[in-house]
Amino acid sequence: WWYGFGAYIGSANLTNAAWYGNVEVGTFFYQDEMDEAGITTELEAFFAFLDEKAIHLSREVYFEQLKLQERQVFFNKQQKNETEAFEKNRILPRIDPLRMTTTKSVLTRQREEFLKEWHGTLELLRIIASRVSSNEFRPTWVEPGTPSGSQADQFLHAYYYEFVKDGTKSIHRKLHQENENRKESALIAALRWWKSQPVAPHNEDSNLSRAKIILDKIGGQKNRRFSEEDFILVAENIHALLDHSLRVRNKTLGLPEGTYTAQAERIILLV
Repeated sequence: WWYGFGAYIGSANLTNAAWYGNVEVGTFFYQDEMDEAGITTELEAFFAFLDEKAIHLSREVYFEQLKLQERQVFFNKQQKNETEAFEKNRILPRIDPLRMTTTKSVLTRQREEFLKEWHGTLELLRIIASRVSSNEFRPTWVEPGTPSGSQADQFLHAYYYEFVKDGTKSIHRKLHQENENRKESALIAALRWWKSQPVAPHNEDSNLSRAKIILDKIGGQKNRRFSEEDFILVAENIHALLDHSLRVRNKTLGLPEGTYTAQAERIILLV
């Protein structure tokens, strides 16, 4: 960490193997990037923890560590000799452990759990999309032919702000407990509520209009060359990009610090 300039964060340790043998990977962050992403605070906490646990390296500590290392080498060698002697004279031959599955790392298990939940959620969203876009549950202000995925997205958007968001809190856990054993009836009730709305509860009609613009520009088109105007038009109608443009520092967009710039201008500078 070159304090005030930036930090390299990666797998390269201060060992001969890391510097001369292994292939290591890492990334470098400039100080302003670290401050913006909150990395500076995390590094300060990390080194404060190390400093709290560290002690000065005195001669006594140094020689104690050498002695510990010598004892570890001695016991490891002794254990190896005892094991080899036993293996030569054992009656019952060694049998490898019978395992139905291989041991998986924590990261591997976490990834598999995430993918399982991800694919399950996608399937639930597809089911909701097929039902919310049907004539039975589609509000009159939603045009026929509007992408079903967009309809599901905006249906859930409206339901969240109407029923799940409670001030600055979310009551999703409470609703889950109440509806866990009545999923179908709870979904039907929510879809009927959506159908009954004479107007969009929380500007969902505007978001669906944006989705239609995006679909008109890129739907079904492969390997298409966009004009700069088309690309900007698509970007201007992607909520995530619009929202992100408000959070990017003025310096990143080449704007003076401490000044306000309209979202329409920021999104153009961003893309």
